[in-house]
Amino acid sequence: MKTQSTIAIFRRALSTVSSVSSVSPVSSVSSVSSVSPVSSVSTVSFNNNQPQPSLLKFVPPHIPANSTDSERLRDFIFTKKKLLCLTGAGISTESGIPDYRSEGVGLYATSKKRPMQYTDFISSEAFRQRYWARNFIGWPSFAALRPNNSHQFLADLEQRHPDILLWLVTQNVDSLHVKAGSQRITELHGTAFKVICLSCGHTTPRTEYQSELRALNPGFQVAQPVLRPDADVDLSDEEIAQFKVASCGKCGEGVMKPFIVYFGENVPKSRVDFLYEKVDECDGLLVMGSSLQVYSGYRFATRAAEQKKPICIVNIGSTRADHLSTLRFDRVRCGDLLANVKI
Repeated sequence: MKTQSTIAIFRRALSTVSSVSSVSPVSSVSSVSSVSPVSSVSTVSFNNNQPQPSLLKFVPPHIPANSTDSERLRDFIFTKKKLLCLTGAGISTESGIPDYRSEGVGLYATSKKRPMQYTDFISSEAFRQRYWARNFIGWPSFAALRPNNSHQFLADLEQRHPDILLWLVTQNVDSLHVKAGSQRITELHGTAFKVICLSCGHTTPRTEYQSELRALNPGFQVAQPVLRPDADVDLSDEEIAQFKVASCGKCGEGVMKPFIVYFGENVPKSRVDFLYEKVDECDGLLVMGSSLQVYSGYRFATRAAEQKKPICIVNIGSTRADHLSTLRFDRVRCGDLLANVKI
């Protein structure tokens, strides 16, 4: 699925609704398809240089960034001519989206709940009913979330310095980078802003599917739901049992699945190969807000390291690729660090 068509659908959806560790250079170490730039994209206007305290409740403990931090990051970015940037859930926690792994505040630290697996979703009608009932309630809040300073920085970097930022790849499905205006982007794990029929392949904007679900479930609501990662909320078994799931509006019977890569599902090979080409083409890798614990993102860091390309990591806490990094910021917020990086 090309990003151009993804963003076109997303435009329709929008219309409806530290410390610094310097490390010596690395030595040799050992399903959305590929995309191309697009010419236009809908954006969201905002000013989040100073996030509201309520938006930081999902950000793990951190310290303020200082001018030295920002200057070192700026040097890393602006000495590159083909920078590849990879972002993860930690870049969106400052927009009020909880993640899975953040120390003390992520889902794994605060709940025994775990994300639904791909095999569960495709093999069980009951699991699909549970997923869509909970997502139906969480969707309005999730869809209304806005980009923060980090998303806007990367969009501005692309627009003002197209000779520096080669490509952006995000592990997130929230499409906040697209809302901010990024166009040279691959959403590695897809986007929550559309759904796909597993029978005929027809895709539908998530906002339209929300209307279909609402028509089947009039009056289905929960007071003050607590948002979890990926627009999930907690519902009782009794509430879930009442929910009706809409089939494909085109073929009439197909199972509808979010256009995302589930846990246990493989990223399409064409998408991976496209991003391997971007790693080969780049002259540096910037990782922001990702622990890289999931192999789908980690593999790009290992490939860059094998080619002895510099890697900068900005993430609160340790990552799987710390030993590959040439520059690391491990105790500061992405947005705070970037606020003083002048473009």
